[in-house]
Amino acid sequence: MSAPSAAGVCVCYRGREVLHSINLDFSACGMHAIIGPNGSGKTTFLRALSGRLQPTAGQVYVDGCSLAGVDRKWLARKMAAVSQSPEVPAGLTVLQMAMLGRFAWLGAGGLYAARDYQCGRDALAATDMLDHAGRKVETLSGGEWKRALLARALAQVWGEPKPTLLLDEICSGLDPARAIEILRLLAQKAAGGFCIIITMHEYNLAAIYADMITGLKNGRVLFSGSGAKVFNEGNLSALYDLPMGILSHPDLGLPQAYCHLDAFGKSLRGT
Repeated sequence: MSAPSAAGVCVCYRGREVLHSINLDFSACGMHAIIGPNGSGKTTFLRALSGRLQPTAGQVYVDGCSLAGVDRKWLARKMAAVSQSPEVPAGLTVLQMAMLGRFAWLGAGGLYAARDYQCGRDALAATDMLDHAGRKVETLSGGEWKRALLARALAQVWGEPKPTLLLDEICSGLDPARAIEILRLLAQKAAGGFCIIITMHEYNLAAIYADMITGLKNGRVLFSGSGAKVFNEGNLSALYDLPMGILSHPDLGLPQAYCHLDAFGKSLRGT
């Protein structure tokens, strides 16, 4: 499995350490959610896992190989990332954007093969975007745009057994229905052998869809494990510096969190 692991990963910006000795192994999980407040280091950690950011100390490994010395094409075939604000050239169709993910598979001639086009179409079909293949990306709605980005990532690793997707707040800004559509798709891929590592603020959805949950605060791992073990009042209250409670989802029986109204000694309504 091409899932990454972090061994003592530290990252410094301008002399300030923003990630502090992170040790996490993702090989045993399907969908792993990383939650935590703004500025906790979630995006920085994903960048380190993807190889886009070199740790100041420690190592990230994929298939037992340190990212410090691996071939970038080899890595791109095993792992695809979607950032919060990716840059995509205007004027591309949805299919053309999906095909950007196939660059790591191009042969010596630098041309797409029939298999590449099939992978691109398969990725669009998997994200329910095939009917939009000819549309310009700038005409897409927010939910369609996120699914197109996901299709590009899927196209990049299509054909690789048990690949990894690194997704930075891909549900951010989406209404509940669109967020659930994406999380259901990711859960299906995780069940099929993908390693999904996703940062998110929607902690209650993480408790429903993620196999494992990690709480990151001030660049440190506060907790990590299955939702049944770590999604509790103590951990969430410490993570968000708010008095949190837990209820059982009426349909699923899974834990769901809420904030007590007496947070900071006053109601959340400010009265």
